[in-house]
Amino acid sequence: MSITINIESDLKARLGKLAAAQGYQLDDFIVKMLEEQVTPYELTVDQKRDLELLQKINLGLPVSLWERYDQLKEKREAELLSEAEQHELIEISDQIEESNAARMPFLIELAKLRKISLETLLEQLDLKY
Repeated sequence: MSITINIESDLKARLGKLAAAQGYQLDDFIVKMLEEQVTPYELTVDQKRDLELLQKINLGLPVSLWERYDQLKEKREAELLSEAEQHELIEISDQIEESNAARMPFLIELAKLRKISLETLLEQLDLKY
């Protein structure tokens, strides 16, 4: 594929000098410069997988559910929890456990990908299990 770029004569002259100094033809030198600029922005396969895993790990329960969970725990600690609320607290606790269990394979894979222990990863991500 070819692309045509209009370059001011002054810039073209400066690029030509740099290219010649490094033993390149002008067009090859420009391609080399562009590759050097683009490469840092490209993600490696491992970096892409890392991001995918983090997205899956961060899919959590809604904030409203966590708020309700905290309310019910406070009521339980104050010994004001009704029987219906006790059942609700158990259901929410089960949902939390299921959510944690569902993301565990992603955490394990991410720890392996980063070549660190699962415990270290959990500390890095500030997750508690």
